[in-house]
Amino acid sequence: MAIGFDKEECRKACTRMIIVDELPFSFVEKDEFIDFCRVAYPRLLDEDAHYDLYFSELDNEKNRVGPPKEDDWGNAKVFVQFLHVFYDITLKFIASLSVTSNMFFHELCSIAIELNTLANSGDLLLCEMAAAMKYKFDKYWGKIEDLNKLLIITLVLDPRYKLDYVKLCFGDLFDENKVNEMTHDIKELLIKLYEFYNGVDNISNSDQVSRSIPLENEGDMGKVNKNVDFRLERLKKFKQMKENKDFVDLNNKINTKQKTKYQQWQQ
Repeated sequence: MAIGFDKEECRKACTRMIIVDELPFSFVEKDEFIDFCRVAYPRLLDEDAHYDLYFSELDNEKNRVGPPKEDDWGNAKVFVQFLHVFYDITLKFIASLSVTSNMFFHELCSIAIELNTLANSGDLLLCEMAAAMKYKFDKYWGKIEDLNKLLIITLVLDPRYKLDYVKLCFGDLFDENKVNEMTHDIKELLIKLYEFYNGVDNISNSDQVSRSIPLENEGDMGKVNKNVDFRLERLKKFKQMKENKDFVDLNNKINTKQKTKYQQWQQ
């Protein structure tokens, strides 16, 4: 059935939309799509009374869900933005030609922090959704505190983040005592790894050939999708902490004894 619209409003809405048939999520994730639906829906009610009556009818003795209200469009905007995180992370993790170990903890924390934020929001619907997703998240992805610590070490060894960033992520998820405990465990593991590889190096007198592995996704962790503001905010927060003179700069410091051993080994 043909529906009458204001041509100028339709033209403005349609020109902002990016339609990619092969990538349906890339279509619906756009804010312009929701804006278009928001404009079209009131006009649909005016032009077609049967549309509203359809939802008042029973379907298998149950009320039909709908029609969408103004709050539903706002929730849809939040859902699309949040689900984009999973979509974006999935694309990164299935990239078989690139190294993803240094991205795992970074992205996993992004999901966990956003779930906690939504769970503590004042919106009942968002709280229920976040609680259900948090249950699935813990079941299939595992809790952060039970994560293989080597996946955290890979991020510590990234000069862009180091131990400071890991501690910041812990701080967004746990209380201070838990943060200090987990940070201490990571630091101890780092020292043990150093001692192990230092011992192996002392035993082996053969020349070692260093290889440089090209990273196809180099710099991906520094890039944050413009639709996912919470990840960008965390990176900004980390940068501010680094610039703060009062912030305790851990920088993966080891104790004086370990430094002395390293200097002797270098000589």
